[in-house]
Amino acid sequence: MNGAEHRAGLVFGALRSAFPSTRPLGHQTIAPIAVSNVYPDVTTIDLTIMDDRSQILAGTLDLLILKTLSAGPFHGYGLAQHIKRLSRDALRVEEGSLYPALQRMQAKGWITSELKKTPTGRTARYYRLTAAGRRQLGEEESEFQRAVAATMRVLRGAES
Repeated sequence: MNGAEHRAGLVFGALRSAFPSTRPLGHQTIAPIAVSNVYPDVTTIDLTIMDDRSQILAGTLDLLILKTLSAGPFHGYGLAQHIKRLSRDALRVEEGSLYPALQRMQAKGWITSELKKTPTGRTARYYRLTAAGRRQLGEEESEFQRAVAATMRVLRGAES
């Protein structure tokens, strides 16, 4: 593992989040609140970075999806495979995180979808970036670069 991969593992390993769940309270049950209503874009996804299991904030998942869709329309499986391939098998987006993220992003108007035939003849939902999604991609990229730069400043300071 080179230094950059180690630092990436530290950054991603440090980004953890807890979420509300349904819990019994006496004879009452407290229903969960939609995470997106309370903590916008703070769900987590599982990624594989080298051999370590790590979590990363959904904002980064949004960034990866938006960037992938900027190349053209993809169906969900194709999106996950494209991210895996471009990361040289370092990142794997789990299905249970991908599809809720796509639904959330569609509700925000960042992407649209339509059912189409795949090259193998199966019907699949293809996702496409909207103009609002392109604007969001720019914002997500800038925010990610700021977060990485800030994290690197802390890491460099910790080494001195």
